[in-house]
Amino acid sequence: MQFPPKLLQLAAFVIIPAGVVFGGSALLDKFHSAPNQGGQPAVAANRTNTLQESEAITLVVDAQTLPQEPPAKPESDRQITALARRAANSVDALLFSLAGQSELIFNNIFRFEVTTVSHAYHVSKEEIRQTMAEHGAYLFQSTPQSIRESLERMPWVEQARVKTRLYPLRLELEIKEAEPWLVAEYEGASWLVSSAGKLLQPLTTISDAELIVQASELARLDGLVPERGVESYLSSQNARFRYAVSVLRFFELGGGFPFAVERFTLEPHGALLVHPVDNARFPEVELIASSFEEAQSSLARLGAVLDDTGRRQERVKRIDLRFQNQAILR
Repeated sequence: MQFPPKLLQLAAFVIIPAGVVFGGSALLDKFHSAPNQGGQPAVAANRTNTLQESEAITLVVDAQTLPQEPPAKPESDRQITALARRAANSVDALLFSLAGQSELIFNNIFRFEVTTVSHAYHVSKEEIRQTMAEHGAYLFQSTPQSIRESLERMPWVEQARVKTRLYPLRLELEIKEAEPWLVAEYEGASWLVSSAGKLLQPLTTISDAELIVQASELARLDGLVPERGVESYLSSQNARFRYAVSVLRFFELGGGFPFAVERFTLEPHGALLVHPVDNARFPEVELIASSFEEAQSSLARLGAVLDDTGRRQERVKRIDLRFQNQAILR
């Protein structure tokens, strides 16, 4: 039985979908156009071969090109998948929102600010802000103790108290400023010095009129430059300055001198030469002390010598109290 060519072409297109590498019509056209040995088309002669090739084409299409439909998901699985997708989208939205609000949350909960600074006259608020900036802007970056220690390292701050207040988070600072005690000739400049031995401020930088007047009435401290050729453990200006301040504090705690002092001179080997303001009435005094008890004993002997010379109306230029239980008058 011979199939008409049109019917074979139609069958090939039904069996082979679009996109197959070789098309049915092209194969059949090739088959019909191939001549046999007699020069005629080989349709009748090769009827059996045509059917075999058509069957082979059908097998290839069935095995390799027909799409396989995946099994349909149950309705419950599709619902669970949709819920999981919506939940994931909600979590993403929440995280994005928190990321955008993180700075606001930190500023409202952890960021602190200084709201009150009391008893600060010589210390400016700008200087305090600069010191506070070293500790960061958030509470967990520092502690009240470290803030207090930083404030007390400032020249004019003798003592600081830091109070923490909650809601809103803030710090209250209470400053006890240093009192100028004397003026030291230190490293080529005249410095205000506190009783704690802090170099407060050079006189040339003072603009406050009241402070200028106060500084003019303070005693001076000189002799801090080491002398050449003199062997002493006080071999630097800083060492001599610290030593002189400690000795003067011993004498102040022991009751102080019985006259107003114009100047203290630190001698090369560590003795103090005290120059009174009223040098017509009181002599210079040379003394030394390495403890409060020694200072107290020297002051007691000084008082006794002044009383004795006053009763006898004896005029002396200098009293040497460097040696224990002795007083040398000159």
